Amino acid sequence: MNNHYAVILAELSVKVNGEDKKTLSGVLIDTKSGLVLTHGTLVSSLLTDQQINSLQNKGILQNSFHHWDAEVCLQRTNKQDSNNNLRSILNSSDIATQTESETWQKNLYSEYSANVQAIFSLKKLQNVVSFLLPENKWEFVEDFSSQETPDDQSKFYAMLSCFIILKLNNWKSYNNNISVLAYDQLDKGDNLEIEATPFGGLCPEIFLNSRSTGVLSNKAGGILLMTDARCVPGSEGGPVFCRKGHHRYLVGLIITSLCWKSNEWVGLSMACAITDVLKRVKQICRVEMIPIENIFRARNNLSQLIESIPLIVVGSNWGSGIVIGQDDGHSILLTCSHVVKESDYNTVKLKFTDQQTIHKGKVLYKTPVDEQFDIAVLTCPFNSGKYIQISSKPVAQGDKVYVIGHAVFGEEKNLEPTITSGIISKVLCINNIPVLIQTTCAVHAGASGGAIVDQYGQLVGIPVSNAKDTESKASYPHINMCIPIATVSPIIQEYMASKDASILENLTIKHKHIKRLWMLDSIHTASKL
Repeated sequence: MNNHYAVILAELSVKVNGEDKKTLSGVLIDTKSGLVLTHGTLVSSLLTDQQINSLQNKGILQNSFHHWDAEVCLQRTNKQDSNNNLRSILNSSDIATQTESETWQKNLYSEYSANVQAIFSLKKLQNVVSFLLPENKWEFVEDFSSQETPDDQSKFYAMLSCFIILKLNNWKSYNNNISVLAYDQLDKGDNLEIEATPFGGLCPEIFLNSRSTGVLSNKAGGILLMTDARCVPGSEGGPVFCRKGHHRYLVGLIITSLCWKSNEWVGLSMACAITDVLKRVKQICRVEMIPIENIFRARNNLSQLIESIPLIVVGSNWGSGIVIGQDDGHSILLTCSHVVKESDYNTVKLKFTDQQTIHKGKVLYKTPVDEQFDIAVLTCPFNSGKYIQISSKPVAQGDKVYVIGHAVFGEEKNLEPTITSGIISKVLCINNIPVLIQTTCAVHAGASGGAIVDQYGQLVGIPVSNAKDTESKASYPHINMCIPIATVSPIIQEYMASKDASILENLTIKHKHIKRLWMLDSIHTASKL
């Protein structure tokens, strides 16, 4: 392999009729013929309504781009010179000449002119996006103060399921060394990496091929991948990799970096599974593509826990629950009190993963609304024999944790629970007893009552709410308030041993200082999930 182009990321720009260049990320997917893939939103403002309609109906646009100028930047991989050190850098002139600056940039990346071969859409992706992310409820903009018109936003939405093929000019061929994994080889909770160019071509010498890590939060329709890896505009078209053991596999392409649902930021980025994209490229360009790897699939611990996290629906409310044990063939569950607050006059419905049957639950005890702790104990006649073990150790600041719950998507979407990753950012104690924990995991509506688990898959907390600014109405999914399970577990364990439901009344506490902590201040309030 030619190490000169070992990194396969590309930053692309297009100029049309003298307009400012438009940039996104991309990936070099065929090193033999120099084919680059990027995302269709790059040219959403450059296409006419007629072209977009034709693209959606026919699935492809070709031979319409002769007036487009495309450029691609590929990062070089240079060996470090052992003679270069900090002292020699500091002793050099503070002011580089223009020639020196250009030479430095050329050492960082190579620039290629390119031709647009085709723009194509994936009907399968289009159907999943329209179902899960309907245009009337979701937006994909950097901020709501942008000058985009409704027509611009509509074009952008139409191009979410589209991709662009570019062919590099004067390309020197070498063999691929990319490994690819298919959609069905991925499990929720798998470690993912995004490698892209934030802000597009704003400053490629700084941002080209930046990395962000997270987990596979969810997947849908055999093609859509969701990740909590941090992503910013300009990253669209960038590749998503999955780490399995010591290997790194290409699994997807980012299609949107920022998502807003009903004017609230959703801390997830969306990607398209790479195998569907590669199959279409092979058909269009008639080239041999990267072979799909078939590895031994051992489910990670997190993906196995989702079977113990049912969706709970009570009247107009929905949230998550946690199976923590069993009693005489019945499951014992925890959730948040506000999830089942309408249980006195509505059926408590539970939907388990891989179960089409809706099971009826019974509330054994729920704390009064707006009291701390916001917790409820349920029982359900369905019992899979699987449950989440309660951790015997209290959490500490900085601990790695994961949130598992039915966030963002409601009952009608029929998705499995979503997994997000982060750390324990804060543990608040009174008299050395944890009364509130905060995490940096992305937590959204529907995650209430779900599980916060440690790296061993043991239960350490229950998400209740995230922070919301009452003036701007902005929610902060990465700042959330959670019940420390170590504090309430003695009561839960005593009930499970005695089966005396009156013991659960001890879950209701009234403490002014604890209540003030949970309510936050007057401007920033807790927004129930």
